[in-house]
Amino acid sequence: MLNFSRLTTSGDIVKVYVGEIKKLWYIHEDLLCERSEYFKKAFQGSFKEGQEKEIHLTELDPKAFGQFVDWVYGAPLQTTVPNTGRGKAPSATEFEQAFLFCKIYAAAQYLCMENLQNDAMDMYSSYMQSIEACFNISWYVASAHVEYIYNNTNRPSPMHDFMARLVAKAILRASMTGQWDSVMEQCPAFAIDVVLKIQKLQKRGENDAFDEPRCTFHVHERTAKCSSDQLDVEIATSRRLVQRVRTRY
Repeated sequence: MLNFSRLTTSGDIVKVYVGEIKKLWYIHEDLLCERSEYFKKAFQGSFKEGQEKEIHLTELDPKAFGQFVDWVYGAPLQTTVPNTGRGKAPSATEFEQAFLFCKIYAAAQYLCMENLQNDAMDMYSSYMQSIEACFNISWYVASAHVEYIYNNTNRPSPMHDFMARLVAKAILRASMTGQWDSVMEQCPAFAIDVVLKIQKLQKRGENDAFDEPRCTFHVHERTAKCSSDQLDVEIATSRRLVQRVRTRY
C-alpha cells in the first residue's frame, strides 16, 4: 500500500516528457511505480531512465496523459451528459470528449494500467450510451475513434469488441454513413470484426453492447474481476443515466 503522506516529505520526483511537443510533468516516482508496471520497470530497473530520472513518451497524447496524472493522484475520470438537443448531430465538443477517453484507454494499455484502462472503457461506454439516448441514433462511433483505437492498441482488445458491436448494430439498422467504407479499407481488422459481429447479432448469439455488464469489456489479467455487487451497481447507474438523458429532452 502506497503511503501518500510520505510523498510530501521524501518522495523522489521524476520528469515525464509526453508527445511530440514534449510536454513536461514532474511526478512522484513511487506513485508512478506503484500504479504502473511500465514505470516500475523503467525507473526501478536497469534502464537509463532509472539513472536519469526522466522518460520520454512521444507516442502518447499530452491531454490524455494529463488525465492520467490526475487519475494516479486520486481524481476519478469524469464525463458529462451531452448538451445538444434530440435530433441534432453531436457537436465537436462531444466528439472530442469521447475521443479523449479513447486516447486515455490507449495510454493505459501502453502503460500496463488495467484499472485505468477499465475506467476509460466505462467512461467511453457511458458516453456512447448517452449519445444514443440523447440523439436517438445508434451509429455514433466516430471513424476517428475507430482508427485511433485500432492503430494504437493491441489485439485482442475489449474496446475493439465494443466498437465493432456498435457499428454492426448500426449496419443492421441501416443507419450507417459512407464514411465507414474507407475506414474498413484502411483497417482490415476492423472490417473483419464488424462482419463477425453482424453474423452473431443476426443469429442472436451476442447481445447489444449496451445490454452487457460493463465488466464484459474490462481487462482483468492482473486485477480482480468485478464482483456481482459491482455489476448490479453499474447496470443501475447506466439505466439512470439513460433515463436522465431521455427525460431531459
